[in-house]
Amino acid sequence: MNDWIDELKQQDDAARKERERKQEWQLRCDRIIKDRALALWQSILSRVRADVVRLAEKFPDDDSKKLKFEERPAMFMLTKGTYPTVCLQVCWQENSGTIQLERFTRRDSNAPGVTTNDLIRFALNAQDDVKMVFGRTDYLAPEDLSRALITSGIG
Repeated sequence: MNDWIDELKQQDDAARKERERKQEWQLRCDRIIKDRALALWQSILSRVRADVVRLAEKFPDDDSKKLKFEERPAMFMLTKGTYPTVCLQVCWQENSGTIQLERFTRRDSNAPGVTTNDLIRFALNAQDDVKMVFGRTDYLAPEDLSRALITSGIG
């Protein structure tokens, strides 16, 4: 007669164990990301800096591909001075372990500027590699994220 109560208890216990398992997994992921995210941010910073220099060397006469790279503590900016003007401000958010991206564009001197914000999050894949999630794309390598940032800057 009381079988349904025992079954209800088993379901409740199974649901609680599953919540605990997911919570432990999330804490593990958070710990791994926290340990690796700063080094990954520094790799992104170095790669973007190098890619901007290389882009200027490969396209010395193409103003549409000239970006100004400006580094500040915990952030960098990429600016394209020709129209359409683009300014990307990329900031390391240490407390949240994310990267904040602000993109300002202006089509021409008469057009109003448009600002959009985005977030680059860190997550783990099945092999415990830290991936960077930007938009709908996952990036494992700093050079891939650098390409995405720079191409969004030059249009």
